[in-house]
Amino acid sequence: MKKNSNTKAYAKQQPVKKVKEPAAVYKTAKTETIMKHVTIGIPNKQYAMVLKLVKSLPDITIREEEDFVIPEWQKEIVRQRIKNAKPENFKSYSEVQKNLKKKYGL
Repeated sequence: MKKNSNTKAYAKQQPVKKVKEPAAVYKTAKTETIMKHVTIGIPNKQYAMVLKLVKSLPDITIREEEDFVIPEWQKEIVRQRIKNAKPENFKSYSEVQKNLKKKYGL
């Protein structure tokens, strides 16, 4: 295949587009490594053994999280919404189902 003599000049003329992505996404794309993320529940008595096993695997990253906790401020908002709810604001399940079927064909 014959190279065009204008290829270098064309490449110099084109501005480089910068992509704004999080560093983790950029790093994954750059190294062409595809990662899957999995959330698992481990009983307390087996936690140390499972963690040791997973850490021994190559190319594995671990992010430990505490149990999911709903903040008190968010619970209070839900309590207020329940308190202020009016019967006319609610729809039956069958009515919602009909509306979804009509709108989206579900």
